[in-house]
Amino acid sequence: MDLKNYKITVGELLSNPKSKAVLHREFPNLINHPMIGMARNMTLEKVLRYAQDYLPKERIRQVISELERI
Repeated sequence: MDLKNYKITVGELLSNPKSKAVLHREFPNLINHPMIGMARNMTLEKVLRYAQDYLPKERIRQVISELERI
């Protein structure tokens, strides 16, 4: 999947069944979170800035790598 240099939006990732499945598997609470509607317009780049404070870098790299292989 083309992540558009991390400019792809969360909404675009969730619109693709394969990337949505990866995100759901890795971050099950994300899909059902009440704020997901607001996050749909956020870029992956912005989400990653927040995620690095909460998730190990290796886990983030693994998920990004899997999304790129889609």
